[in-house]
Amino acid sequence: MRKRIYGIDIAKIVACMQVVWLHTSMRYFTGNYQLSSSIDREILRILYIMSGVAIPVFFMANGYFILNKKELTISYVWKKTCNILVVILGWLLMYSILNYLKDRDFLFFKYALGTVIPGIPNVSTFIHLWFFWTLIILLWFAIYINKILHRNIKLYAGIILLLFFICIIVNILSYINESPIDKHIYQPFRIYQWLMYYMLGGYVGYFKDRIFSYYRTHRSKVILLTLTSYAAFSVVIFFTQTIMGTLFIEYSYGNILCIVSSLLLYILFLCHDYKSITKSISEKIIPLTMGIYIVHPIIIKHVVYVVAVKNIYQVLAMYIIILFVSICMTYIVRKMPILSKLVKI
Repeated sequence: MRKRIYGIDIAKIVACMQVVWLHTSMRYFTGNYQLSSSIDREILRILYIMSGVAIPVFFMANGYFILNKKELTISYVWKKTCNILVVILGWLLMYSILNYLKDRDFLFFKYALGTVIPGIPNVSTFIHLWFFWTLIILLWFAIYINKILHRNIKLYAGIILLLFFICIIVNILSYINESPIDKHIYQPFRIYQWLMYYMLGGYVGYFKDRIFSYYRTHRSKVILLTLTSYAAFSVVIFFTQTIMGTLFIEYSYGNILCIVSSLLLYILFLCHDYKSITKSISEKIIPLTMGIYIVHPIIIKHVVYVVAVKNIYQVLAMYIIILFVSICMTYIVRKMPILSKLVKI
């Protein structure tokens, strides 16, 4: 039985909360739902940017465990793939049936396409499921990457470095082009980004004993460096995002400050010594995180669009409500034998 690593649990819980914030807050400083106060909009934007480390942390957490398995078999990857497909297709089918009963319009195939291609009218509810398609792709890469990690660590590091430079080059070219280069690549297929974060998670897992030892000796320095890089990332992206002509954080995942701050924050979460009460709370919440990630856009769709929000305090209240309802909904679904598989991987 795998030993529980509370640091990764906490990192995933915080990342999950940040993702909900990303999807809740973004509409209030972009598009048709902007707050009237420019100060409120700018505060929201900086908080939105600060949550931009969530997706990189999720990928590193997955890579940590998958790539450090002693043996990664095709049968395991196939089983894992099937479990993810059950989650994706199960939600799409259930929602399509409900939509058909309401409007006599069966949108399953449009919903499925909408998990990969953004901008399809009326089916954006499940665009966030791109993350699961990416996990499937990375799982099949992992069969070979796992072998490289355990047989040739120098080659493994070299691949990470290559992917790192590709990310940096794409990001720099986006600034020069004044438009994101990777907007032409649908999110599940930006493998140069996701594989880099995935492999960084595996690399941290491979050297975890050395990392823990260094952290215990230089704890204050690691914390200071982490907070400094995180602050630098938030401030720099805040002032340079508009150069690319977009405020969406997804186009900054290849920024060097995003990469460095995400990695350091992940290591900080991993190495921190948590109190027993924190561990106990995390054990109760961590089984809900995947469900929260899945259901929160459904809650947003049925709450945000019908409730007028005028200031930043109301946005924060809206966020708390959406998070709370998502937790309750996930908890209920997990208690239903037939549906419980839709919030587990």
